[in-house]
Amino acid sequence: MLAEARIVAPSRVARLLIVEDELLIAWSLRESLSAAGHEVVSIASTADEAVAMAEDGEPDLIVMDINLGRGGDGVDAGARIRGRRAVPILFVTAYRDDRTLARVAENVPDAPVLAKPLLPGELERAVKKALAAI
Repeated sequence: MLAEARIVAPSRVARLLIVEDELLIAWSLRESLSAAGHEVVSIASTADEAVAMAEDGEPDLIVMDINLGRGGDGVDAGARIRGRRAVPILFVTAYRDDRTLARVAENVPDAPVLAKPLLPGELERAVKKALAAI
């Protein structure tokens, strides 16, 4: 049974999960999101970790890389997570080829895909938009 998404009150700090296998990029995302006032509850580096942390930590939003290196990729993890919870997912990736974008559209249909490297302010605008939709 699919759990309903939690409503994030405007005064409440959003809880975010970062899924990124490159440690320096994960730290950079955490610093950027924390500076914008969000709480980064966990950082996962594999698809399996992402699925477990999404269930255990109940984040309000997941910021996920597509290419996770080993095991499943971010699209696989996103589909597995969405099978269990209705949580918004925001993909951040260097892989924006037609095949990858088609996989995202098929498996996690409403998930935006941002291209690395991110432009200043781009991530925060996308996070705010995703949180406003829930």
